[in-house]
Amino acid sequence: MGLIKDIRCLVAFMDGYIAPSLKMGDIDHVYFSDLWFVFTARSLIYMRDKKVPQKVWKVIQRTGGHYHHDTDPGENEHTEQPAGDRGGRHRFVIDCFHLDYDGIRYVQTYTQVFIDCFEDCQPLASLPVVPIRVAEKAGWIDRGAVVARGRQFVSCTRPQHRHYVGRHQILRPNGLQLHERDEQVPENAARYPEWIESEVMVDFERALQEMPGWRPGIDELKLFKAAAPKRRQFGIDIDTIWDSKLSEQVIFEEWEKCQRWDKERTGPSEEDDLLLLTDRIFAFVFRTRKWACLKLGRDNDREEMLREKKCRPEPWNDLQLPDGHKRLVQSLIESHSSKEGPRSLHFDLVRAKGKGVTILLHGVPGVGKTSTAECAAEANNRPLLPITCGDLGTKPREVEKKLEEAFQLAQLWSCVLLLDEADIFLAQRNESDIHRNALVSVFLRVLEYYEGILFLTTNRVGVFDEAFKSRIHLPLYYPPLNWKHTEKIWRTHLLKLGRSGLVDVDVEDIVAYAETFFERQSCRGSMIGPVWNGRQIRNAFQSAVALAGYRRGNGEGAGAQRIRIEREHFDRVAKTSNEFNHYIWSIKSANDADKAERMGIRYDGFQVDEMIHLKQHHAAPAPVGGVGGAAGGGGGGIAFGFSDRLATMAAAQNMNPPPMNNNQFQGFTNTGCQNQQQAVPNNSFSNQQRMMSMQQQHHHFQNQQPTMANSNFPTQPQSMQAGFPTQQQPNGPSGFPGQQQAMPANFPIQQQPYGQEGIGQQAPYSQP
Repeated sequence: MGLIKDIRCLVAFMDGYIAPSLKMGDIDHVYFSDLWFVFTARSLIYMRDKKVPQKVWKVIQRTGGHYHHDTDPGENEHTEQPAGDRGGRHRFVIDCFHLDYDGIRYVQTYTQVFIDCFEDCQPLASLPVVPIRVAEKAGWIDRGAVVARGRQFVSCTRPQHRHYVGRHQILRPNGLQLHERDEQVPENAARYPEWIESEVMVDFERALQEMPGWRPGIDELKLFKAAAPKRRQFGIDIDTIWDSKLSEQVIFEEWEKCQRWDKERTGPSEEDDLLLLTDRIFAFVFRTRKWACLKLGRDNDREEMLREKKCRPEPWNDLQLPDGHKRLVQSLIESHSSKEGPRSLHFDLVRAKGKGVTILLHGVPGVGKTSTAECAAEANNRPLLPITCGDLGTKPREVEKKLEEAFQLAQLWSCVLLLDEADIFLAQRNESDIHRNALVSVFLRVLEYYEGILFLTTNRVGVFDEAFKSRIHLPLYYPPLNWKHTEKIWRTHLLKLGRSGLVDVDVEDIVAYAETFFERQSCRGSMIGPVWNGRQIRNAFQSAVALAGYRRGNGEGAGAQRIRIEREHFDRVAKTSNEFNHYIWSIKSANDADKAERMGIRYDGFQVDEMIHLKQHHAAPAPVGGVGGAAGGGGGGIAFGFSDRLATMAAAQNMNPPPMNNNQFQGFTNTGCQNQQQAVPNNSFSNQQRMMSMQQQHHHFQNQQPTMANSNFPTQPQSMQAGFPTQQQPNGPSGFPGQQQAMPANFPIQQQPYGQEGIGQQAPYSQP
């Protein structure tokens, strides 16, 4: 009876004093032997180790912490005790888990925490793990913030287009490295903790398909089992047999939760479960084109690192484009995006081909080609997936694989795909370069079956292979900036400076300076040209602001709180730019535009508006087709109107212009346009000269055209103006005059037999 009274007294003491203190968290010191009462099954604990990103875990079982019992004296005298075992006691072991997501379902990820034996009573806060209530009391954890982060994690289990600002993680939730040192890291995985400020696509399922080594919950659960020492006949210290039943019950309860979430397509909703969710996600970073492990939560400025992507209401407004470009791009994208209507019309004989949209943006650098793709993606609330030639490699098999991967991602996430500077894969094929031919062929074949939206940009359209012409749905030309667009760009940047509240600027004075500088750059033959493009204007503003801020910091304008931008700041920037352009001119005797024209890469003098106006003003009546030589005859009849010749001559401007000698550039000065005009080579046709010569040719053609009563074929003129010599060929078998070629220097053209509608065609002339 005395023993029963003692036990009842002990139970009453535990229930009346110890248990309430444990529940209320009032106990802040503990003996090693009492750890069993602090860390109970199903309780939440806080991991203090800074190297372990995951802080909140749930206890499954605890073992150890008991004395060693020896059967025979001296049996363990020479036996080394396990690490952490002191004073004849086993170290205390906690088996615990946290929640994660493997791309398909929620899973538990397990770990073990060891507490070494210690003497006397120790503060709970000194242990490597503490009950979560102790962590909250110490201010180590903000429960509300962790719960909110858990809800954010649940939302990220579905693909999400977001914006991220912060560093990516290289540690797993349990503190291990994401990649082992000797592990070969895939090329499309971020390995080092880089700073990221980019749009991202959160996609667990795709990320873990690409990076299977990142998959959580792949380790089997191995609960710790204390080594059972040889006991005396009535040893009573082994209680792991009883704990195993409780552990199995806890594991089964958590497994049932995950099964319910998977079946109901939901996720954790209770606070205790949300606390267990990890603080990292997997996402594709569009700027680096790599998969990365991103941290959730707030940064030091209390800003969310993973943010909603904010779209501008009118992204096209800040972009200066040629007339009609915006409408063409928008209409094509909206038509492709619609599930009904124009997209349902299929024009290809093979059902799997031709479902995509390919838009080519070509022209001089820095005039908005890449920005057009960016605005198109933003206006249609789509991610932009930019890829470069460096991302694809140079080997045909490698290019094919990576192109297909990029196309798959773009279609999976409904991205607008941008291939910047695409000319390396679109260049003209030739018989001698088999490697290049293979690259072009691979790109052509993969492009044929792409079903999404693809933008191609280039400033070397002259090197394109002709096979791409039929695969481009919309080619858009971007000419050099005129003053109208240049002024808008300058004013846009100036207004942004004014709205910042940090800069004072006289807008009209700076715009007047910009106009003067534009006129100097736009003079024909100017060594400081061509005119600045949009990127160069932006760089000039950055440099001018930096220069003004530096001068203020060095005593000039000391005391002023705001930076003031003056003409002189832009003049200093322009001077260094002009010196560089002058240096390039002294080497090549040409600026970038002239060099591109010589090499047949690009013709910056092409003006669409002028060509259309001239064609409408001088259009001759369409000739009437009639009978003539057969299609394969040597001298078939030719119907050729001036409007067709004009269109052909306009196309001929993109051919290689005559080479210019270094000695032709003389008498250049920087003072104005009059003297700079002397630098124009005598044998180089300007755009205006080409137009005038074509008008003279048209008037001569009208005056010399004879009347043919019995034929529907107008005779070609017998002579042309200076600079456009003709070549007369013998009459064909039908008795009509043979073909004539209008051949300006280095711009020969050859007339082809007219087609079904009787309209004459022309092609580049070739010598027999």
